[in-house]
Amino acid sequence: PWYPPARRRRSPPDPMSRILLVDDDPDLLRLLSMRLIAAGYQVQTVETAEAALGQLAIERPDLVLSDVQLPGMDGLALFD
Repeated sequence: PWYPPARRRRSPPDPMSRILLVDDDPDLLRLLSMRLIAAGYQVQTVETAEAALGQLAIERPDLVLSDVQLPGMDGLALFD
């Protein structure tokens, strides 16, 4: 059946979908991870770009969601 855009049913994410969240705000990390986990994603959080690089060396997520303004290396340099 057809649903208006706001009420379309979304299929659940692939249970193996992994997201790496990078932000220096622990409250925002907690909020985003709670929402993403509730939506069915596997979530890893880190507070610095350097920690994100370390995590990426261990495991490659399906998506990296990063703040741009981070202490030390910024979020844009993370992807260079």
